[in-house]
Amino acid sequence: MSADRDRIRRVTVVGTGLMGTSVAMAAARAGAEVIGWDTDPDVSARAAAKTAFRLAGSLEEAVAGADLVVVCTPIPTIAPLAAAALAA
Repeated sequence: MSADRDRIRRVTVVGTGLMGTSVAMAAARAGAEVIGWDTDPDVSARAAAKTAFRLAGSLEEAVAGADLVVVCTPIPTIAPLAAAALAA
């Protein structure tokens, strides 16, 4: 397989607090397009203002076409958000 074909081009970060924003920044530095989404629009807006990721309006929009989805949320919300991302 071609290394270029296997490259992760689009990363979605679900949860844009401290951890999610750090992941988004690292993915952007690596050259990926980064999409962010958070259950709290104020949190995601603040994070997007500090980094180079595009805000999605919904979880479904955020995960559409993603090569990699990283869930960076409080432990109790990981399972339901991961399941929702997989279903989208």
